[in-house]
Amino acid sequence: MFKTFEKLPNGFGDRLKLERKRLGFNQEEFGAKAGVQRFTQYQYEAEVNSPTVRYLASILEIGVDLTYVLFGIRVDQMSLSQSDMQTIERKVFDLIDQNEKSLGEQLTAEKRYVMFDLIRTHLIQSKLNELEVKKSKVNGRG
Repeated sequence: MFKTFEKLPNGFGDRLKLERKRLGFNQEEFGAKAGVQRFTQYQYEAEVNSPTVRYLASILEIGVDLTYVLFGIRVDQMSLSQSDMQTIERKVFDLIDQNEKSLGEQLTAEKRYVMFDLIRTHLIQSKLNELEVKKSKVNGRG
């Protein structure tokens, strides 16, 4: 059995619907790509039911911005250098490995995939914030 979120973040359904529309799918098409029926997709968008980790991993593969859907934050990772992105991604893998060791169990591929995307996006946003602060100080605004 795949675990679901106990409580959806506020606005999850609206953001999920916006992402589905941004990608050009109706509920039935999107649900099929994500491995659920249209009614289940409707329930997720209406915040009547909580998605599984497998569903989140599936929509991530379709091109959904998962961090936006879950937290309402969009991150422009294109502002970072390839070196910064490689450093961030290595750190994400290390954090996932540490998490598995502390839990004493290996995560499923779906859980690792979702965790990777969320941690990576968080670290990208942190790096972008750090660069913005440095830029502000150089320009005399900080």
